[in-house]
Amino acid sequence: MKKPFIGIIPNRLVEEKDRTEVTYWLNDTYVDMVEAAGGAAYILPYSFKNWELIDGVLLAGGHDVTPEVGGYTPGNSDRPIHPWYRGRDDFERTALEEAEKRGLPVLGICRGCQIMNSVYGGVLEWDIPAAGFSEEHVIKPFTKEGCHPILPEAGTLVEKLLNGRTTVCSSHHQMVKVPGEGFRITMRSPEGVNECIEHESGRMLGLQTHPERMEWNEPFDWLIALAKEKMREVKPEKPLIGLIPNIKMEDDDPSEITYRLNETYITPVEEEGGIAVILPLTFDDYERLDGVILTGGPDVMPDTGRYTPGPDAQPLPEYYRRRDDGEAHALKEAERLDLPVFGICRGEQMMNSYYGGVLEWDIPAAGYKESHELRPVKTENCHPITAEKGCLIEKLLNGRTTVDSGHHQMVKVPGKGFRITAYAPENVVECIEHESGRMLGIQAHPERMEWNEPFKWLNEKALEMRR
Repeated sequence: MKKPFIGIIPNRLVEEKDRTEVTYWLNDTYVDMVEAAGGAAYILPYSFKNWELIDGVLLAGGHDVTPEVGGYTPGNSDRPIHPWYRGRDDFERTALEEAEKRGLPVLGICRGCQIMNSVYGGVLEWDIPAAGFSEEHVIKPFTKEGCHPILPEAGTLVEKLLNGRTTVCSSHHQMVKVPGEGFRITMRSPEGVNECIEHESGRMLGLQTHPERMEWNEPFDWLIALAKEKMREVKPEKPLIGLIPNIKMEDDDPSEITYRLNETYITPVEEEGGIAVILPLTFDDYERLDGVILTGGPDVMPDTGRYTPGPDAQPLPEYYRRRDDGEAHALKEAERLDLPVFGICRGEQMMNSYYGGVLEWDIPAAGYKESHELRPVKTENCHPITAEKGCLIEKLLNGRTTVDSGHHQMVKVPGKGFRITAYAPENVVECIEHESGRMLGIQAHPERMEWNEPFKWLNEKALEMRR
């Protein structure tokens, strides 16, 4: 039996110094628990509209719900509530409306519980300590055993899912104060802090706790079991494009590994008529996809890229290998299924490496005078590019003669089936194309340049090669 698809709604970070830097991010533990329960996960950008592709919804943790949505009045605090938080509130409202329309199950975790309650007209408590509670509910690090006791109501769904557990892990300063329409509070802490809401429909569960950090599997088993009842095979008219995100370890803590992707990769896919979803590195349902984008990011591991770092090179973190392995699997599946693949910057390097090519460790160290590690990448282009006559990249450049880059490595020896088709000055490699006609690697960053032709090529190729 095929797996049900769970749409996970990530957080969105807008960089304070540059509001054009909008990044989706999600802790990998949410994905791990969905997959362990037998589901497949799409991480959904806030522009996603194709809810017919989704069998269940997971509202993950994150920042505060905005006051006007949560129905509360903030007290005195230095805790910022940014205007751009509202974008997530609005998208999750849409997700809940679509779930109700289609009868999809929804699991809300921490903030997810709060937004679920808010959308249905409930009210949040602005701050637990300010409301007079003495218990600590912002507890880190998380433990598998749980951080504080809970008291579920007898005969409720959450009592069944606890399966004998008496403690949970939490990290929240707000909580449900007045339940939304159709909801009731079914679990509390000893002091009366509300820890769970359940909907009368039986298909919505909100947990203020973090089961994904405790290896508390039962809530995810519940979500997947209901999602299987809603499963349907849908092939949308538009091409479905999976984007591989970056991976980052927060503060050298192996339990804090997040997927991250800049929104600029999403926008041109959609502008050119595609459907964009962010794929976990453990994704294994490529039959549903029509194309793949390998995005930019950190260096490929030396053994993967077949290069030797220089004497002054800092060792790359071993967790980078998770991305190499995930992208290698994506390329293997794309080859098996004849999916088109577009590699950007690091994506081009990984594509070349997978097919046996060799990378140049460092452009300056190799004797090139011109730097290509340019930050920030801008819409106005920074260096010339020369394409071979008659090749794909020449067509896609559509008269462009300059591009913008942000890299210190490059292709040195092309992988099997690839050839170099564009260069920057000093013969710095800027593009590789595969003899199959379905793989293109560009060292520049078209998603930052409003250069949409490569994304249009991918979407058109995806439909052309659709099975």
